[in-house]
Amino acid sequence: STVDDAAGEAFDKVGRLLGLGYPGGPAIGLAAESATARDTVFPRAWLPGTYDFSFSGLKTAARRVITAARADAGLDDDAGAALPDAVVAELAWGFQDSVVDILVTKTIRAAREIGARSIVLGGGVAANSALRAFEGMWEAEMEALRHAALAAVEPIDVTLPGRPLRRGRL
Repeated sequence: STVDDAAGEAFDKVGRLLGLGYPGGPAIGLAAESATARDTVFPRAWLPGTYDFSFSGLKTAARRVITAARADAGLDDDAGAALPDAVVAELAWGFQDSVVDILVTKTIRAAREIGARSIVLGGGVAANSALRAFEGMWEAEMEALRHAALAAVEPIDVTLPGRPLRRGRL
């Protein structure tokens, strides 16, 4: 079996479902910033026993949630009428929160398990402001891994797109 979807593709699809256009990641991030309740919860696909990511179930859940929100707003699912901005914001926030939670949690777990000395985030989703908000946590985790491995002679790198490479020694 294969895992045939990625975070960026999921953002694009859900962005399209929310009427936000392409690429979905920046549009969802912008819409999510105006969420106020921040209580919309989307499922997380943890795929036990693996550090793989899969967002196919999340995309299906998003379609169902968005269809229900359209019905609650009295909108035909096939019509071009847009959901109210406040509803889009809450749905965008919930979706983004799910994706970021999965990416951060699984990456940190994998880094711990293998004793990683660096984490490099790449691709368009790495520019997501919610994901980048975890920068301090990424660095703290790398510091903890340095101490755990007693890697005094080896530097550990934390690299985020658009940021200078950070190197450190114990």
